[in-house]
Amino acid sequence: MTVDVEVGGTLHAVTVESMDGGAGSFRVTVDGVARIVEVTEAGGTRMSLLVGNSSEAGHPAARRSVDALVIETGAAGELTLTVANATFEARVFGKGRTWGARRRVAGSEAGATGMQEIRAPMPGRIARVLVAPGERVKTRQPLVVVEAMKMENELRAA
Repeated sequence: MTVDVEVGGTLHAVTVESMDGGAGSFRVTVDGVARIVEVTEAGGTRMSLLVGNSSEAGHPAARRSVDALVIETGAAGELTLTVANATFEARVFGKGRTWGARRRVAGSEAGATGMQEIRAPMPGRIARVLVAPGERVKTRQPLVVVEAMKMENELRAA
């Protein structure tokens, strides 16, 4: 699968190839740099990643463990990523028939009129409501902040 991922205004080409039929080992190439990534689900949207392999740099120390949390923010292709205790906002754009492309099509109701349903990516508590009832909103406008797992997640209009 190949997608473009925008992080901090910079677009990155990302290719993910399964090395074991989707059981958890992948070759991930970001902007031409490939790494082996072993993924273990740690509950919900939390993952434990083992990045690198023993042949990198000629020694096993090239492998490192990284904790990651991926939360879909509710808008098509938009994610909040927490990797190694740093949080990033990212937007995924698909190429061809990929997850990113399907998410963009599924979320293509942008510009719709009338009531729309926005779902939180996980159970949480509403920390702040950012719009008034009946207020006209724009595409991608922040609507509500939901606190879940000690993180605040901003949900946006489709």
